[in-house]
Amino acid sequence: MAIKIWLMCAMFLVKRKGNTMNLRSCNGCGIVYDANKLKFPERIFHSDGSVDKEKAVWSDDVDEFVPFVYCPICGDKIRKEKQ
Repeated sequence: MAIKIWLMCAMFLVKRKGNTMNLRSCNGCGIVYDANKLKFPERIFHSDGSVDKEKAVWSDDVDEFVPFVYCPICGDKIRKEKQ
């Protein structure tokens, strides 16, 4: 809960300065990242159309596969959210 409140305050301050940050937190350790700075894979499908499970994971939020990166702190998967 405290992380969500901190994120809301941080997003308010960032908007006031005119910068746009895409803040995400790791579910494993709680570290907050700017998703625009993370190196999400651009291609998540093999040439035959199957999903590359080393680059993508299923998201129930959008009902499709989304790219992910591993958290450098704890190794948990941080998903790229559709915008």
